[in-house]
Amino acid sequence: DTHISARPANSKPEVWIAGDNPIIHRMAARRGYVPMFTGRFNGPDYLRSMRETIEAAWAAEGLDTSQIPLGIQRFMCVVNTRKEAIDYADNARHQMRHAANLRRREEVMDGAMLVETPTANEPPIEEIVDNLLIGDCETIAEKLVAEINAGNPSHMMFHFQVGSSGHHTALESIEKFQSDIKPMVEKALGPLDQLNEWPTQR
Repeated sequence: DTHISARPANSKPEVWIAGDNPIIHRMAARRGYVPMFTGRFNGPDYLRSMRETIEAAWAAEGLDTSQIPLGIQRFMCVVNTRKEAIDYADNARHQMRHAANLRRREEVMDGAMLVETPTANEPPIEEIVDNLLIGDCETIAEKLVAEINAGNPSHMMFHFQVGSSGHHTALESIEKFQSDIKPMVEKALGPLDQLNEWPTQR
């Protein structure tokens, strides 16, 4: 076999690393990686606490905490009714339950299929709806502004379709994010592509 050492045409690609472990965060700080985490079922307070944890890791490595690249992953769905909101939140809960149980090696199997089981300290479905980016465009924009202020991310990723939620609904949410939600958020915070900028080369 011939070994081919491939090199990027431009600069070295960014490395993103997910998790909530401070050891991982310190490694990311030392190596110039981008830490990322999911907000789970929680709202801005959790994002703020995770930001503070990552800042502590950066400070422990002697780095500037104002120059932290950070990705936050969230669920988002534009809905018209409370029932639609609960349906989407139920699908998000389904995904988070499986992810949490697999991560902790607490999965329950029925043959080859995973069995959905609640996680520890799981909030009620109504609270999940209120915590996540679910609602009409104005509600989501208001929540998103609060989350950006709390977590100060340089990048956000959104799950528009989870579980058995519909493809059409996901597409509508994506379109409304661009046409309605993003302008409202930028009116409050300024251009999103300029928030928490960080050097791409370390």
